[in-house]
Amino acid sequence: MDITFKITYSLGDDREDEVCKRITRLITATQKRWEKENPYQTPLRHKNKGPDFDFRRLKRADGEKHLSVTICSHSIGLWVDGFKKDFQKDLRKLLHIVTGVKDPNVYLIKPEPKSEQLD
Repeated sequence: MDITFKITYSLGDDREDEVCKRITRLITATQKRWEKENPYQTPLRHKNKGPDFDFRRLKRADGEKHLSVTICSHSIGLWVDGFKKDFQKDLRKLLHIVTGVKDPNVYLIKPEPKSEQLD
């Protein structure tokens, strides 16, 4: 699975690479769990040519006190609310362990469909 990282504001130290690696592992494990628990739903990532997960922002503001992460996924539309909340909770724990920031914000969004031009 292709995962792209777009970091708009650097954490400024070696933790950035560690955070990216761990988030990648968590996202991959979550996607595999979703597919295992829902074998009859066709994952949208097979229909879309882009990467399934786009790690949009890893952004720190106000020094060490705040961290926001936005993850964009084609599959998020398929996830039930409980599944999304579990993923967000796991990601918040992971970010707290790696960065030391308490209660980081985690946003899950579905990408906007690209408009196709008809010629």
